[in-house]
Parts: sequence; C-alpha cells; structure tokens
Amino acid sequence: MMRRLYRLFALLIMVMSALGLGAQYAEGLFFSEYVEGSSFNKALEIFNGTGQTVDLSQYTIKLAANGGSWHGTNILHMTGTLAHNQAYVVAHPQANAAILAVADVTSQVANHNGNDAFGLFLGETIIDMIGIYQNDPGQGWPVAGVPNGT
Repeated sequence: MMRRLYRLFALLIMVMSALGLGAQYAEGLFFSEYVEGSSFNKALEIFNGTGQTVDLSQYTIKLAANGGSWHGTNILHMTGTLAHNQAYVVAHPQANAAILAVADVTSQVANHNGNDAFGLFLGETIIDMIGIYQNDPGQGWPVAGVPNGT
C-alpha cells in the first residue's frame, strides 16, 4: 500500500512539473522594501525571487529627486551576485547602526525623501520603479491607498 501511494505521489509531481504547476518565480529583481526614517535612516531593499542567482553587475538603481531626471550623480552601479530568495539592501552611509548592520552596500542613492522616484534598471531597461518618473507629488507617493505613504 505504501509503495503504491509513493508511486502515485511521484506521478503527481511529474505531471505537475510537466504542466508548469510547480514553483512560480519572479521574472526579475524588484524593490521589496523602502525605508525612510528620521535624518539619514534611509534604505532600499531589492529581492531576487527568480529561481536563480543573479549577476548584479548588469543592474543600476537610479534616483530622480524632486521630479528630476535619472541622469546625474544619483546612480548606484550594483556589484556582486544575489542568490534566489535573498535580498540586497542599500543604505545611506550615515544611517543608524541597526540599518547599517543589514546593509549590503551604502550609497548616496539612498538620500531620498518621500517625493522622489527610484528606478531599478537592467542595462538601460527599467524593470521596477518606486514613484512616478519626473513627477513631484509634493510630500509623498500613495502606497496601498494611503496618501503620502512614502
């Protein structure tokens, strides 16, 4: 009886895999957390749910401050690799010890306010964004129906 259940279970797994009903993965990296605390306590988190390790050297994070442009000095050229199911944290260099302890890198790109936009780029292609490019909402962006959520 146990052997029969085992075979049935194995067959079910093979059918699910063949039909693509197994694990589902993200198409690319994405912003998974945004931190804007007091003073310089600011950070961004990028998550890899793609099912594979990603070479970060092809990625940049760009900040468009106060309705401005992506172009300029507010660009972080990422380095290293990011394993599946892992996060990459970018913190402001003057953030508090708790934020710096979890940061993978520090950068001025994390010198933001609630009305700034961020872009995550793969080469020259934007793959995720926080805010609206070249648009200044005044105070902050709405998040999940909450005005000024950023």
